[in-house]
Amino acid sequence: MRKRKSLLPLIFISAFSLISFFYLVLFFPPKFSVPLYAVEIPILPIVLFAVFIFFWSAFWYILANKRHALLIATAVSIILIIRALGLKQALFPILVVIFFLGLEVLFKERNKL
Repeated sequence: MRKRKSLLPLIFISAFSLISFFYLVLFFPPKFSVPLYAVEIPILPIVLFAVFIFFWSAFWYILANKRHALLIATAVSIILIIRALGLKQALFPILVVIFFLGLEVLFKERNKL
C-alpha cells in the first residue's frame, strides 16, 4: 500500500491565507490601492488571491487531490469575480458550477483512456 504524503503544510497555508483574507477585508476599504513604486495595485485582486489560496489549500487537504482542489478554488474565485462585477443573477453561479462539473467529467474521461 502506498504511503500518503504528509499534507500538514497545507493546513498552515490555508490558515495564513484565511487570516490574511479577514485582515484585508476588515481593515482596508474596497477602493484602497497598495502603492508599489510607481504602480498602484487595487486591494480586490489581492483579496481574491487570498481566497483562491485558501480554498485551494483547504480542499487539497480535505480531498487529497490537487486537481479537484484547483477546480473548486477556481470556480469559487470566478463566482466571486462575477459578483464583484455586479452580475448578481442566480444563473451565473449555476453556469459556473455546470462548466466546472463538465471539466471534471472531461478530465475523468481522459484519465480512463
